[in-house]
Amino acid sequence: MDDVDVKIVELLRQDGRKTLRELKEVLGISEPAIQKRINKLMKEGIIKRYTIEVDEKKIGYGVSSFLGVDIDPEALVDVQAKLKEFLEIKGLYLTTGDHSLVAYVECKDQNDFSELISKKLTAINGIRKIYPSIILEKVK
Repeated sequence: MDDVDVKIVELLRQDGRKTLRELKEVLGISEPAIQKRINKLMKEGIIKRYTIEVDEKKIGYGVSSFLGVDIDPEALVDVQAKLKEFLEIKGLYLTTGDHSLVAYVECKDQNDFSELISKKLTAINGIRKIYPSIILEKVK
């Protein structure tokens, strides 16, 4: 990756709907050259997919949270597989530090959030403890 590729990635991270014309104006290279670079970045797996960012509250999710999840080491693979199945879990990350996994969850309300933790997740064998951190405001 050269500096132009890095700039393309940065621009598309800010707005994945930028047109080739808009990219051309910033980068100063031709649209076919930009398209060729984007195709290469996709082929190499640098650009994995295009997505959107939504306001969770406006689509009915009143509670967003990060969950630190402590797991018995021998159950890690099984627990990961089970957690991937939950629609409320929008992101799941294997981490270093305080917790084995960190999950990003979105729930409709406090009752759904409470049920997710106290009934659904605690029923999974191998989960030792769950540490919820409710998101008050997205700053960036």
